[in-house]
Amino acid sequence: MNGALQKLTYSIEDVTIDVVSWRLRERLGVNVRLGRLVITEGGREVLELNIYGATDDLCIIGDATLDLRINKVRELIGAINELRSRCPQYLRPRVIKVLYCMRYVPEAIEDARRNGIWVLTWRGS
Repeated sequence: MNGALQKLTYSIEDVTIDVVSWRLRERLGVNVRLGRLVITEGGREVLELNIYGATDDLCIIGDATLDLRINKVRELIGAINELRSRCPQYLRPRVIKVLYCMRYVPEAIEDARRNGIWVLTWRGS
């Protein structure tokens, strides 16, 4: 069961990277390579971002989830703050925050918008 869940999770992350890349090209004319970013300290993983990419003055930071709830919005904000304090060299003057999901609760969408986070779904944004 765990293996099947991992495969599903990986495929959602792969789809997310494709969708976010396409959206960046469509909305902003930006072509940036996206992937995972894992930060380690002392051989221990301290932060993982499923979506990360950067150009000279822009970085994209985000996550993929099956169900978008307010706690996921808060987790992304916390991860960005953690990145800011631990490894500010990964940030750029412009930061695009993005969450990709299959389903969501309306309160999470509202919270994401208040925090300047793009929310993308398989149905569009």
